[in-house]
Amino acid sequence: MKPMIAWFTVVVALAGAMVWWLSIDRGGAPRGGMSVTRTAPSDVGKQPARVPSGARAVSTIAQPGLPAIQLAGGGLRLQHELEQAMARLGPEDPVFESAVGVAGAACAEIENVSAGAKKDPERAWAVSYMENSCQGFDPAVLVPTSKDHPADWYLWKGTDEQALAKAKADLGRTDSMPIVASAATLLVERGMLPGQTELRLSREQAFTAALAAAKLRTCNAIGACGANSLLTASACAQVGCRYGTTYRDALRRQLSAPEFEAALALEQSLADYTAP
Repeated sequence: MKPMIAWFTVVVALAGAMVWWLSIDRGGAPRGGMSVTRTAPSDVGKQPARVPSGARAVSTIAQPGLPAIQLAGGGLRLQHELEQAMARLGPEDPVFESAVGVAGAACAEIENVSAGAKKDPERAWAVSYMENSCQGFDPAVLVPTSKDHPADWYLWKGTDEQALAKAKADLGRTDSMPIVASAATLLVERGMLPGQTELRLSREQAFTAALAAAKLRTCNAIGACGANSLLTASACAQVGCRYGTTYRDALRRQLSAPEFEAALALEQSLADYTAP
C-alpha cells in the first residue's frame, strides 16, 4: 500500500478533494482508513449532451456544454452517475478518477456539517443537496485505474526536474482537477506559475488562488461549474449562498477579494498555457 503523497498546502475546498483523491488505492478503498467546478447563469437547467452509450472517450480539455461527467442536477445520484461514467469512459480515464475524488470528498464533508448549517436557509439547501446526492455512494465499486500521475508524484518517485516538466505539461492538456491542481500548486511553490509575479500575493494567498483557479479551469469536465451542482453545494454548505448560485459566485463568497481576482486571472492563464 503506497503512502499518501504530501501536498504543498491544504487550503480551500479543493484541498479536501485532492487529499481524498490521492488517498484512494487502486482497489477502491481509501489509504490509511481515510473515508473531497463554471457555467454561465443562462446555462443553468440546460441538459448538456452525453457521450453515446457504449462509446469510449479519452478525456481532453472539455468543450463547453459537453461535460464528460455530470455532477449536477436536482436528481443527482452520485453512485449511478459515476457507475455510468466508468462504463462510458473507462476506469482509466483521469476525469473519472477526478470525479470520484470530488464526490468522495463532498460526501465525507457531510459528517462535519454543524447543526447550525441545517438551520441557515443559505446553507441548509446545500447540505440537503449533498445528503441526497450521496445516498448509496460506495467508492469501493468505483475503481479508478488511471496511470496519469500528478506532478508532485515525481517529487516522490522521480526528480525535481521531472516534476516541474510534468507540471508545465499538465496545465493545458488535461481536465483532471487533481492533476491540474498539483501542477498549479507545484509551480506556485517555485514562483513559476504563469502570471503569478504580477499578482503580488502572499505565498498562502497564491496557493489559495491557484487551487481555486484549478477548480474553475476543470469544473466543466464534471458538469459542476453551475448552479445546482455538487461542487457549488459543497462550497455553499460552508459559506452560505442563495439557491441558484454558480460555483464561481460561491468562490467569490469563499475567498478574499484579492484571492478571488487572482483566481480569475490564473484561471485564464491555466486555460491559455501551452508548454514550451
